[in-house]
Amino acid sequence: MKGAVWLLAILLFASPMTKAATYIVDTNHPQASDENPGTPDRPFKTISKAAAVVQAGDTVIVKAGVYRETVRMIRGGTPQKPITFLAEPIGSVVIKGSDVVKDWQKADGAVWWKTGWELAGKLGTETGEGFVFRREQVFCDGKPLQQVERREQMQAGTFWVDIEGKALYVWLPENANPNEKVMEVSTRSVLWAGDYLTPFVHLKGFRFEHCANRAQHGAIHLTIAYGWLLEDCSVEWVNGTGLKLDNCTNIVVRRCQFNRNGQLGIGMGDGWQVTFEDCETSYNNWKGYSTGWEAGGVKVAAAARRVRFLRHKAAFNRGSGIWFDYAGYGHEIIGCVIHDNTDANAGIQIEVTFGVLIANNLCYRNTHPKKGGAVFFGSGILLQQSGFCRVYHNTCVENDNGLALEGAGRAVLSAGNEVVNNIFAFNREFQVRVWDSVIHRVTGWTFPLPSFVRDPNQWARERLNRFDSNLYFAIVEKPLIEWGGPYNPGTPDKGQYRDLKEFVEKTRQHSGWAQEAHGIVADPLFVNLSAGDFRLRPDSPAIDKGIPLGIMTDIAGNKRPQGKAPDIGAYEQG
Repeated sequence: MKGAVWLLAILLFASPMTKAATYIVDTNHPQASDENPGTPDRPFKTISKAAAVVQAGDTVIVKAGVYRETVRMIRGGTPQKPITFLAEPIGSVVIKGSDVVKDWQKADGAVWWKTGWELAGKLGTETGEGFVFRREQVFCDGKPLQQVERREQMQAGTFWVDIEGKALYVWLPENANPNEKVMEVSTRSVLWAGDYLTPFVHLKGFRFEHCANRAQHGAIHLTIAYGWLLEDCSVEWVNGTGLKLDNCTNIVVRRCQFNRNGQLGIGMGDGWQVTFEDCETSYNNWKGYSTGWEAGGVKVAAAARRVRFLRHKAAFNRGSGIWFDYAGYGHEIIGCVIHDNTDANAGIQIEVTFGVLIANNLCYRNTHPKKGGAVFFGSGILLQQSGFCRVYHNTCVENDNGLALEGAGRAVLSAGNEVVNNIFAFNREFQVRVWDSVIHRVTGWTFPLPSFVRDPNQWARERLNRFDSNLYFAIVEKPLIEWGGPYNPGTPDKGQYRDLKEFVEKTRQHSGWAQEAHGIVADPLFVNLSAGDFRLRPDSPAIDKGIPLGIMTDIAGNKRPQGKAPDIGAYEQG
């Protein structure tokens, strides 16, 4: 036995632990080659080469330049020894899904063409029917051209793909010659990929552009991955989604931007324990995918659990800013700024999702001008067939509706939600719109519930959504609250209310206790409404009028409360 112990000790000391390596990638270095050892004087040419050789604990430093490649991770790290890829300097490394195309020929007039285009039709409608699902992209000096469906639709700033003739046609702005420009055409369907075999990878400081990814697929696409950290990265001008996480776990995305993408900034299906901090998804869905399907800033679907958006910005998207959909629970949306999203179901949309904390957010100027019968669309915050959500200290201004709570004939209902200490002001239709007065089938509560829920079955039976200590204000003679909607067969509290006192009394008659017992109707007195400064003036009626809810800071990180009670809305004045 002693001999075995001594033999083990000798082997341990005779075999020193492998030292973590640092590799250099520098595509512009005159000696760069993937046959090199990846040292400063003999760097790798491609990031893919580094990804093929790294081991747990290794670091890859990628020097400034444009890298036209797809990086697929082969192996991963460990919690103690992640694999790290670092752009140096941050933001100077661009991974592109496009290639430079030269030698254009004159077709006719201002139109030029590239014959023998091998990709014609190969980037077609793989996900769905219709022209919007095409994946070709063309860029002239970094600016996108608009794709047209037929040759006769071409005009300055457009391109057309002749699938049968295998040709690519362009008509540049100002009738320019493409041979005098940098013409880039998207050819790659993914730019960085990882899966369950490649855990604990860190990416920092990279830019991703021009990916020819299809709808619901990401330029950065992770599948069943875990332990990844993305920091200071950006994804722009890709055809589909910027970042897609499929059933991923323990992922952190920090200070990243996913803007100007064809369908979505961020997409996620299933997964658990994912956090987004100080990120942005703006100007997405420029291709015009259906906003009722999957388009806009963010969509998280398919039973995802405990996903957190902290201090997120989602603006000027065509579609909802942040959308959680179907069977998820335990999410948090805190300190976010969601504004100017058009064709939007809502700034923040919660659909068939449970136990979400929505706190300290600004939701303003979100609209859906073509909502038709879906009158609850275009809201600052929308709860659809969702329960036990806590909506605390938000400011919803100049949307179509401030907050809408809608129930429909699914096997769930909108019940057990708590809406407290919010400002609903200057919204164009209703400040609050509640269509939840019919109880639908309930299949059971299989998700974590907020602490205020003692008996979920009682909440379901009594349809107790709690509204209190909210501030309402409208500048036109229009009802503040619509309560009941078409799903309501005619309970005593159903109606549209201009007078909050009447609303309090009617809900007391129906439920035995009053909604908005401490509600306020008054101008919130923002510092500068027209400039989008929603801080409270010192004489605001929202100051010290809230109920303590355990939200200890405001959207700016200031301590809450500053006075004898918390202020209503996202900001604490002090």
